[in-house]
Amino acid sequence: MPTTQEHATLADWTAAFDAALMSGYGIDHADAGLDQDDLLRWTDLLPEIAADKFADKYGLRLLPNRAALYRLIQTIDGQMIQTEGPFGNVVAALEARGFPLHGYNRNPRHRAELQGAPIFVGLCGPCWDGNAIRYEDSESNQRLSL
Repeated sequence: MPTTQEHATLADWTAAFDAALMSGYGIDHADAGLDQDDLLRWTDLLPEIAADKFADKYGLRLLPNRAALYRLIQTIDGQMIQTEGPFGNVVAALEARGFPLHGYNRNPRHRAELQGAPIFVGLCGPCWDGNAIRYEDSESNQRLSL
């Protein structure tokens, strides 16, 4: 089974492929009807590149108005701290901070910018913040909601 050096198993590669599809196009491989044999045809590429090539091949459109930034608000030692970064790195960045990926937003009542945005264990969000998709830890959320 060919995989990239960055992803040792098909499961790791598939998770990264799904994250790229979901953040850009609002679907994952199961939504697209791909089974394991279908996925194996794409594993010679990095997952992010495979997702874009798959989307091009099948005419998927990027989600509208996707924010370029994510914003994380945390309360650490009583201080509210804001961190920003490129939205394309949000999963890796927030997992590195101890917030594992839980899934992807599919709530039809949420605005278009939030569709397909990642959801993390231990964080409130995704929330629209004007020019970014915002996540808050529970203490910050409580303080901001007063």
